[in-house]
Amino acid sequence: MDILLRVPLFARGLRHFALRVNYSFEAKLARATGAVNRRGLHGVEGKDRQFVTALARGLALLECFTPEQPELSGSELAKRAKLPQPTVWRLCHTMLKLGVLVSVPGDRMRPGLAALRLGHSAIAGFTLAELAQPHLQALANQFSGAGAVAARDGLDMVVLQRCESDNRLLMNLRVGSRVP
Repeated sequence: MDILLRVPLFARGLRHFALRVNYSFEAKLARATGAVNRRGLHGVEGKDRQFVTALARGLALLECFTPEQPELSGSELAKRAKLPQPTVWRLCHTMLKLGVLVSVPGDRMRPGLAALRLGHSAIAGFTLAELAQPHLQALANQFSGAGAVAARDGLDMVVLQRCESDNRLLMNLRVGSRVP
């Protein structure tokens, strides 16, 4: 009888150990790849009691949209953000109601005007971009090229201001584009 009581306890302990090992592996993988995992973004959640995981996950979904992929389905968002499908659907539902995302034909979504307001508010705080604009345009015209002011965002640069000459062989970067 005593052995029968210990077997479930042992199985529970073994299961707990496996979950801890799996979590440790996921945390290391997330740190190495910069990915969003189910326990938080980049391990920040566990260290900061003020961190709001739901907000971070919603913002991670918005970061999935790119100029190359301006429209995504819920499944594509879940895969890119490495989040559970039900979580993605709830976040998307909320953002659709707020106008941050809008529906497009084919069960796809794209960022809406509410998301654009956030971007313009952020860029408006960079007066350096406005000051640099005439100088960038002069350089672009002089060298038949393009000039840009960008700010660092993690390992990427985000274009804040861009000017180009009449040359047609220029990169298609716009304000808000991300460059590795």
